[in-house]
Amino acid sequence: MNLEELIYQKLQQDATLSDQLSVFAELPAIFWGQAPEDTDEGWANAQYPRVDYVADRSWDPERKVEGALILNVWCLVSSAIVPEAVEDRIRSLLDGAVFHPSDEPVTALRWNRSDPFEASNRGDGDELVIGVTVSFDLLAFPAQTTYSPDPIASLNAWAGDKYAELQVDPASWLPSDSSPALYWRLSGVTAVERTNWGIWVTVSVAGHILAPSPTTRLNWIRELVEAVAKAKRIRMDDGSPMFVTRVSADSSQDSFREGQIRLSSRFGVLNEAITAEKLGQLTINSDHGGGVVK
Repeated sequence: MNLEELIYQKLQQDATLSDQLSVFAELPAIFWGQAPEDTDEGWANAQYPRVDYVADRSWDPERKVEGALILNVWCLVSSAIVPEAVEDRIRSLLDGAVFHPSDEPVTALRWNRSDPFEASNRGDGDELVIGVTVSFDLLAFPAQTTYSPDPIASLNAWAGDKYAELQVDPASWLPSDSSPALYWRLSGVTAVERTNWGIWVTVSVAGHILAPSPTTRLNWIRELVEAVAKAKRIRMDDGSPMFVTRVSADSSQDSFREGQIRLSSRFGVLNEAITAEKLGQLTINSDHGGGVVK
């Protein structure tokens, strides 16, 4: 399923939200795009409260997919359910939710803002429509692994081996307080130093701890920062060491956008082996005689 379908499934299957909304075609009145006309035969009775939504994507050079999810909550002034109640339930369902679309990278939602609105009357006898527009940021978590020696793959392997409860593969994420998700992101190559055997590469890496509870996130930030600092070096996928030169954390940073952990590490990349044709025959002439070496 694509992202829009996954969002619909999560909203439609929630019993609390379903009880707050009217019914269309025997399902909660949740619509991807514009809602049907009020005269449509699919409406069971009342046409409000209802929700419509659209995902507006934009390209991001680092994370590939970014953008916004916009949901509109529509109610009448006489509705038993006020828009703020529906908005509160939607936020509890979607803020921090992680989705696995079939055609895009793993994508998370982060609430941005909510804005109340009033809609014009359709006619003299119609009631005023009131509502809330709820905006979420779309944040993608594409795979960050590249090729050997790979600093991200090495950090994933190190963390996964050391902490069985951590989820380190975005493709199977389902972050929770009992099993948080960890996302390492290569944020830059800060230095390259040539040597006769190859190069030293210094990289900057951001670490994201994803869990619902701030307390859980804080505990894991401390745990990982201290563990990386103590390790000093991490074994890479080709068997060589990666040296951690600096590590820090800021728990006030957003776990979805910036990440809370920053580390700098240094690893070596060997020159490619020089290949040459083998000598087929070598003839040696000297005062002491000659010979042939094959």
